[in-house]
Amino acid sequence: MPKRVYNIKQFHGGINNGSDPRDIAENELVEATNVMVDKVGRITPLGYRTPHNTVDTNTATNSAGRGLFKFSHDRLGAETSATGAAETGDDYLVLTDAATTTVDIWSKSTDNWGTAEFDLGGATSGFLPSIYQADGALRVCDGEFANSSTSKWFGYIDRTVFGDASNATLALDGWYTEDQEIKAGILGKARQAEADGSYPPSFVAPTATAGYLSISVSANKSETGGMRGFKNYYYSLIYDGVQESKLFWMRNTDDTGSGVSDNVYENATKKYKVYIHPEALSGGTNNPGLNYRCTGAKIYWKKVDSAYVAYDDAYLLLEVDFVKGVKSSEVDTYVAWENLSTGSAVSGAVEFVNEPRFETYRSQTGFQEDVISLAARYKTSVVTNRVTYIGNIKAKNKESPNAEVVMGDAMIKSPVNQFDSFPTDRIMEVTIRDGDEIVHLAEYADRLLQFKKNKLYIINISQEIEFLEAVLEYKGVNNPGSVARTDIGIVWANQHGCFFYDGEKVSNLLEKGGIKIISDSAWNSFLPSDKDPMVGYNPNKRQVIVADAVDADGTGAIFLYDFVTRSWVKGSAGTIDDLVKSNFVNDWDGKLIYHTGSTTRQWNDEYASDSMDLQTRDIDFGEPSVKKNIYKVYVSYKGDGSTVTIGYRTNGETSATASNFYKITSDGSSSGATDSTTPLHSSSVGTTDWLKAELKPVSSIRNINSIQLVFGGTITTDFEINDISIVYRAKNVR
Repeated sequence: MPKRVYNIKQFHGGINNGSDPRDIAENELVEATNVMVDKVGRITPLGYRTPHNTVDTNTATNSAGRGLFKFSHDRLGAETSATGAAETGDDYLVLTDAATTTVDIWSKSTDNWGTAEFDLGGATSGFLPSIYQADGALRVCDGEFANSSTSKWFGYIDRTVFGDASNATLALDGWYTEDQEIKAGILGKARQAEADGSYPPSFVAPTATAGYLSISVSANKSETGGMRGFKNYYYSLIYDGVQESKLFWMRNTDDTGSGVSDNVYENATKKYKVYIHPEALSGGTNNPGLNYRCTGAKIYWKKVDSAYVAYDDAYLLLEVDFVKGVKSSEVDTYVAWENLSTGSAVSGAVEFVNEPRFETYRSQTGFQEDVISLAARYKTSVVTNRVTYIGNIKAKNKESPNAEVVMGDAMIKSPVNQFDSFPTDRIMEVTIRDGDEIVHLAEYADRLLQFKKNKLYIINISQEIEFLEAVLEYKGVNNPGSVARTDIGIVWANQHGCFFYDGEKVSNLLEKGGIKIISDSAWNSFLPSDKDPMVGYNPNKRQVIVADAVDADGTGAIFLYDFVTRSWVKGSAGTIDDLVKSNFVNDWDGKLIYHTGSTTRQWNDEYASDSMDLQTRDIDFGEPSVKKNIYKVYVSYKGDGSTVTIGYRTNGETSATASNFYKITSDGSSSGATDSTTPLHSSSVGTTDWLKAELKPVSSIRNINSIQLVFGGTITTDFEINDISIVYRAKNVR
């Protein structure tokens, strides 16, 4: 038979070690370590980690798989907690330090780190930060419940409060740190004045105690109609213009808690004034109420019975805005603030003729008046549909109103737009006491993915009431760093595979067309059960990187998946730092980054020089039972191939040492004389010109059924392979 030429022009199928080397597709490879095949028809070196090309070094103790976060903001100066910052916009990185439970912030515009911008405090044992952003403000919680740390809010505030009352005026214009918890006030009284036949009598001002918020009532008890019966008054604090605290009862003048707030004659028409001594919103005496986040308050009333016990709903009476003033719940017009005494303000009088019974505390907040708590600590969090979900929580509940308990199976869903309010009457538990716990929450396409250690729960959140869509065994993770959100879905890895959720279904990326392309043994060798992988997504290339450990228990090896070509390649030990690392995030340019030690690393798509292991399929030329003679192999390449080894094995041998070819000359032709494991030319053949290397075997290759080409050695940054051709002759079949 005449000689034939077998061409390999494509390699983008990547690794397939799940099938016999002779039966994989022509564009697939048995091994592809430290090479890329994402460019159809070309093999290039794999990318590598480098220090970030912008972010300076910053030493911090990393929490494995946690603690790195990227956000953008309209204001400059977050890295210095600046005041009066310009609204020209900036990009920031947030990095937690497990040794100090502090938070560092890096600014793109200034290229500087601000260290210890705020502190969560408490013990430093096993710091487990969870970070999220909503409406421009950061929230950071320590999920190590053994620590006595405090969850923090960090954001920009720009407003001037009590502007019409110069005694209390305070201009806020800067970055501020406050507690995350939406706490109620703890100081405030109700005073009253009542006259017979004279309306209105003079108001009796409550004592100007630091940190108080109080009301005074003036009434004519001889008037008929109007407001009926004795009442208690309560106020809630408003945070960030929308989040409302629990209620605080403004007691009578002796502040003993006995009696009622208001025992004015039953049919009296009344006027109200609101008095406030805000302590410059320091939260000092009325700790932690009346802090910088507080924008106002709401005042409610409730009926009391003959025994002076309050009952029925708490109805909204007055709305208090620290900028505008005070208004009735029934009108849109505010009465302005006026000076009272040093550091104090009082509102103008607001009159009611009829008792307001429209809006209640529950209709305003979305939760019950008797809710045990609005605060919880959490190990994981996610914001979607203007709602915060927190998971694996420590909080009070009805069974433990005086103490906090850990609920590893539980989530809490905040009311809409109330990103820090976690009422315990909104606790959600998909399963209870199943021996598992929530590790991570992620969202995509109106679905909430609740990752436990062993299982994945997919929860539909497209409607007001959530419902469970699926429970998937063996799809859990042990570390939040093992999950990454992409622009096309959620990807994660564990010992059982690398999985992808596209909004409809979960696929195992180790399979193609229902057949495993990465074998169980190969994956288990890379990722045994005692390792927690670190998973990230490079949107610029639509590629997933799976590093073998979030800590120093691995080797720094990776698997890389390309969504475009649906192919896998590998990176050898040291491709990623074999150290305790943060989670992966994407910076402002989409670059995949992480932090370890003192360095912020980025995944660099530019090629690296490293060892190479590239093995073609076991090529039988489509005729497995026919014997062949092999005459030569042509490899089209460019760059410096002087350190690249090329050999071959025959008939499916896997353990045999590869046999050699003769070295080529400068024009690519075979020397026919020099036996070499590195047969390519001894120097670069140029970075723009392709050279066709003629590789003749040192020993004749006769009467074989199949041949496999094996590339190794060191691949340089400019080395590429374009195509491979094999000249052979099939022998006559007898």
